[in-house]
Amino acid sequence: MNFSALFKTWDGIQSENMLLRVLTVGLVMALVALSIFMTKQSRPIAVIPWGLNQNVELFADGCDVNCKAMWSESIALLLGNITPANAGQVKKRIEELMAPTIFVKMKTGIEQSIQNIQRDKITLQFIVRDVRFDSNKDITYVTGDYIRRGFTGTKTEQRLTRTYEFSITLNNWYPEITFFDVYNEKPRV
Repeated sequence: MNFSALFKTWDGIQSENMLLRVLTVGLVMALVALSIFMTKQSRPIAVIPWGLNQNVELFADGCDVNCKAMWSESIALLLGNITPANAGQVKKRIEELMAPTIFVKMKTGIEQSIQNIQRDKITLQFIVRDVRFDSNKDITYVTGDYIRRGFTGTKTEQRLTRTYEFSITLNNWYPEITFFDVYNEKPRV
């Protein structure tokens, strides 16, 4: 059959038009089906966050151990490295991460600490030495050297071992601190 001659006739053009309509409808249906299928998927997303040399898996409502350790270390560094100038910024950032269950208790403690830091012109420095995860309790322990410098008539510097304890979950892809504790000693595992 001579296709070039067929498509030059009126019947040929109508046949080609019908074929293209059917193909278009088929492609639209395939696109809709694929879109529905992909929105129903709950596959993990592999990312490599800063400070880690391995992949972590994130889900809308959770993440793996490496992700929890990364977030715990980041928050400990944020809480442990405060100056009078950046204290307000730290408070604002931490408040965004607090779960409603611990918001009031944690906010009260942070506000008192920030008032002391700004009043006494204290600077805090935290150097992470160890990050451990207890899978039974779902708690991450971030331990390191805590250095407190201040001016109380004369320059003083205080060095301690400090541990931050966190339980972190993801809520709609965003981290939430659901448990928090801090103390000046090795982890209470």
